[in-house]
Amino acid sequence: MKNFISANILTIMILGIGVMSCKNSENTPKQRDEVVLIKSFKTPIIIGAGGRGMKIILNIERDQKVVLDSIVYNNRNAAIDEVKKTANNFWIESYFYNEKTMIEGKGLVEYTAEGDSCQLYYNINGKAKSILIIDLELKQDERLWE
Repeated sequence: MKNFISANILTIMILGIGVMSCKNSENTPKQRDEVVLIKSFKTPIIIGAGGRGMKIILNIERDQKVVLDSIVYNNRNAAIDEVKKTANNFWIESYFYNEKTMIEGKGLVEYTAEGDSCQLYYNINGKAKSILIIDLELKQDERLWE
């Protein structure tokens, strides 16, 4: 009889702990994505006497802990400029210019800023992460956020 009562008490305690842990998991806030892409554009740029390139413009939402690093476009890395901040999102951009460079052993190497995808690099809690952005939309407009 004593073992039966102990077993019932133990069963009730286990069920009680299970119910409490289920309630606690329901109250845990949902984890938000670190970076959410809203819109992505590429805009051709022409500078001076025939100089050309591409401006990559991204509209993103990001967690407050996220530190933006750079954008890689056609195997080139460029710094990010924060252009405009609204209530919930950011407009960021990077510039990539066509260029010819002399590289020892290779001669004159030409870089052309072209392509339909790029990669956004960022850091969160000391960890480097990235997002692949495919199908950049071609735009001629200078002020996309207005």
